[in-house]
Amino acid sequence: MSRLGKKVRTIRIQRGMTPKQLAKRIGVAEKYILEVEEGRRILNDVLVEKLSRVLGQNIDDYMLYEVEEKKDELQGLKGIDEIRRAAQEKFEEAYKYEEEHKKQDALAEDADYSVFNVPIYAYNLKTLLGVRPTVVVSGKINSYEKEKAVYLRIEEDIKGFRMERDDIALGFITREIENNSIYLIEYKNKRTVRQLKKLDNLHVLVTGFNKDKYITETALQRDITVLVKLEKLEITL
Repeated sequence: MSRLGKKVRTIRIQRGMTPKQLAKRIGVAEKYILEVEEGRRILNDVLVEKLSRVLGQNIDDYMLYEVEEKKDELQGLKGIDEIRRAAQEKFEEAYKYEEEHKKQDALAEDADYSVFNVPIYAYNLKTLLGVRPTVVVSGKINSYEKEKAVYLRIEEDIKGFRMERDDIALGFITREIENNSIYLIEYKNKRTVRQLKKLDNLHVLVTGFNKDKYITETALQRDITVLVKLEKLEITL
């Protein structure tokens, strides 16, 4: 293992990074990093600078070691002080860049995460029962736009779906049917929670529970109004 490869490996481990993570940060293959660490790959100046920035330490400062180790041999030769200063400047520049990079990452992370007050509704979707703070990641909740999120207070006992009256379920406003998903629907002039499955372009299998009794029927899609897709149940203890 070369001195430079050993240094890259040591700093990478200290930073808690895998070879794959480091490779991704500098835009090379994982195999490349492994070969560098094993001393089987020579780094060019561009990659040395990239690695220094990502690792937050000038990996090329081994020049300082060489200069100090052989200062007696090099005494009087021109350019030694310049080499030392240049290496130190590169190290300070890499450290400054990495610190700024960390600040930018922290700001970006804060921007990606926020909290949104999601409304809690009754089945009529008009009666507001309150709000519940919910984490938003990159403007979305569970991959849906946050504006489409609602909490629904369950108004019936549906033990087959592990739901009981007054439980709270997180859902999303939609009109689309995704097979075997659970929805708040309007059917036969009544709003209720049912599982839906498309049978063809016209028909839907409607599954539910009347108290403990399992019920299923085939309905025309046009007779069903899909209101909310339910995704997460929050049980009140």
